[in-house]
Amino acid sequence: MIMETISGHDAIVTTPPDYEDADEVISRELKYADPCPGCSGKLLDIDDTAEDYRVECVNCGWAGPCRSNCADAVDIWNERTK
Repeated sequence: MIMETISGHDAIVTTPPDYEDADEVISRELKYADPCPGCSGKLLDIDDTAEDYRVECVNCGWAGPCRSNCADAVDIWNERTK
């Protein structure tokens, strides 16, 4: 928080928050993903080419359903493996 004088008045100026890089979010969320239910592979990726996200197995191509954010995509992936 920074205090500045604007047009003769004191004002508090805030800076926007630091946003995480999308790749950092994906890497962090994939740490919580269970192995692939199809091949038991652990090499997973998040498909974020559209506006939705889904977990995919790099080895066999098994893919979870699309979700609106990365964390939800991992959660639903983990439900499919049980």
